[in-house]
Amino acid sequence: MSYRANLPDGERHLVGWLESFGDIVIGFSMSQLALQLTLPNTPADLTHPVRYVIYFGTFAALAALWFNYHRMMSGAFKPTRPDVVLAFLYLACTTVVPLALYANVHFASSNHPEWARTGIGVYVACFTGTSVPATIVAWRNFMRGYEHTGNAERRMLWRRLVTITTVSALLVIALAVVILVPVNLLWGTIPPSAIVLVLMAPAIRLSLLAFGRRVPDLRRIPPGVPASHGRTEVPL
Repeated sequence: MSYRANLPDGERHLVGWLESFGDIVIGFSMSQLALQLTLPNTPADLTHPVRYVIYFGTFAALAALWFNYHRMMSGAFKPTRPDVVLAFLYLACTTVVPLALYANVHFASSNHPEWARTGIGVYVACFTGTSVPATIVAWRNFMRGYEHTGNAERRMLWRRLVTITTVSALLVIALAVVILVPVNLLWGTIPPSAIVLVLMAPAIRLSLLAFGRRVPDLRRIPPGVPASHGRTEVPL
C-alpha cells in the first residue's frame, strides 16, 4: 500500500515511531509472562500442564496482538489525534493481558461466584479493549486507503474488516452478559459469556457470507453526478 509514502515526512516518521513503541510495549508484556510463573509450593505443581497451557496460550495471544498492531500501522494509518489515542488504548489493554488471564484463572477456580464474575469480566474487558480500537482504526484505514489499493487487496481488506468487526461485536456482547446477567444465572453449568464466545467462529462465517461478498464502493462521487450513479458495489 502506497498510502504512507504520500504522508508528509513528519507524519511518516511518527507512524514509524509508533510502530517501534508498540514493539517495546508488547515485548515488555511478553517478558512479564515469565514473572507470572511464580515458584510453586511443590515439585508436582511445577510440572502441572495447566501452568504451561496458560503461559503459551497467553504468549500466542500477545503474538497475535503484536501482529495485528503492525497490520494497523502498515495500512492507511494517519497519525491524527483520534487514531493515535486508539493506538495507545490498544497498547494499554495489551499490557494488561497477562494479569487479566492469570486473574481469571485464579478467581474462576474459587467458590465465590462474584469473584469468578470479576475474573472473567476483567479478562473479556481486556480483549474488548484491544479489539474495539483495532476495529475502529481498521475502518478508518480502509476508508482512507480505499483509492490507494487495487481490487484484490481491497477485497482482502474488506473481508478482514468484516471479520474483526464481528469479533468486536461478540466481545462487547460477552462483556455485557458478564456485567448484566444475574450471577446465579451467569455461573451455572456453562457461563452465557462462554457460549457467546463459542459462537464466534460460526458468526464470523455467517458475517462473511452476508457482508463479505461485495466491497462497498467508497470512491468520490464526481460533481453533478447523482449519488445512485456514484456508489455501486464492487463484486468479489
